Amino acid sequence: MNDASERLYEQINVYKRNSNTLCIYRCFKSLSNNKFYAQSMDTYYEPIDKEQVRNSELQLLDLFLDDDIIERCESFDSLKSAIVAFDNEFN
Repeated sequence: MNDASERLYEQINVYKRNSNTLCIYRCFKSLSNNKFYAQSMDTYYEPIDKEQVRNSELQLLDLFLDDDIIERCESFDSLKSAIVAFDNEFN
């Protein structure tokens, strides 16, 4: 990939509430191929632990820096499809 625009991504956080939990899916859209990728999911319970929030943000950055998301995650035409596939693989 020579063109810098091929490595541009839009981060999309998707929130899901389940009774007393909050799940945040960390997703990305590639601006080069308009595909969606679900990278990770964080689960929070009340009371919110500030250290957990900090660690989740650090993990998000670490994962993104480790490998290009296009090489690490399967791509999907829709954001919802990426999340459903993520849930099927990790839950």
